[in-house]
Amino acid sequence: MLTKFIELEKTISQLYRIYANKLPEHKVFWSTLASEEIDHANWLTMLQGQIRHGSIHYLEDRFNLLGIETSLDYVNDQIKFAEEKNPSHTIALSIASNMEASILERKYYECYESDVPEIKSILRDLQNACENHLGRVQKMLNETK
Repeated sequence: MLTKFIELEKTISQLYRIYANKLPEHKVFWSTLASEEIDHANWLTMLQGQIRHGSIHYLEDRFNLLGIETSLDYVNDQIKFAEEKNPSHTIALSIASNMEASILERKYYECYESDVPEIKSILRDLQNACENHLGRVQKMLNETK
C-alpha cells in the first residue's frame, strides 16, 4: 500500500510540474507544490524501511487499495487533460483542491501508526503538509474568483 501512496505523491508532483510549465505566470506556485510532493514521497519512502523493521504498522482496515488506485487513475487522467487541453489556472486550482481534499478525506495518512516519536512526527508532518497544500490552493482559488 505504501508503494502506491508513494506513486500517488510522485504522480501529483508530475501534474503540478505540468501546470508550472503550462501556466508560466504561476510557475513558482506550482513548482513549489510539485517539489513538496516529492518531499512527501521521500518521507514515505523513509517510512517504508521502518515498516520492514517493525517500527511502523499498517492498519489494513483503514481503507482499501482500490481507493488509492482510484486516486491514481484520477491524477493520471488530469495529467492527460493538462497535456492536451492547456487548462486555465482556475481549473488547475480546482483539480488540485479536489485531489488534496480527497487525500485528507480518505485519511491516507492515518493508516499507519507507530510508538516511535520520530515516526509519529513524520506522519503528523505529512498530514499537516497536505492540509497546508489544500489551504494554499483554496486561498489561491478564492483570490482568482
